[in-house]
Amino acid sequence: MDADYTVEGGDVYGRWEQGIFQFSDLGERDAEPVLQVHGTWELVLPEDAYPQAALFCNEWNAVNAWPKAYAQIEEVEHVVGIFGETTVDLTAAPTAEQVELVVSQGIGTALLLFDAAAEAFPDARAIE
Repeated sequence: MDADYTVEGGDVYGRWEQGIFQFSDLGERDAEPVLQVHGTWELVLPEDAYPQAALFCNEWNAVNAWPKAYAQIEEVEHVVGIFGETTVDLTAAPTAEQVELVVSQGIGTALLLFDAAAEAFPDARAIE
């Protein structure tokens, strides 16, 4: 897909536009692969914005199948992150085309989520 990425352990990491992405196989040993595309918005909110961020994610999930959106408080930095996850149970021998489709869909829909978050939270700041 002509993307810059790094590999750590069994996971692959990359950055697209306003998101940081992790690609993981969540399948159990000797089971069919379960591919997860986990996106982290590159901006964060103050801790007291958690209720608004959770509501934003719930509203997103009510009208969008992908990605699953959620907000979470980062306990060390005391900021709120917004995340998008697309998880697909693949066949025992997925084709390169199937994997590419899941990855493209996971990245694309997460970037739509992050665009909507940027519009909803114009005062968000960069992750430090």
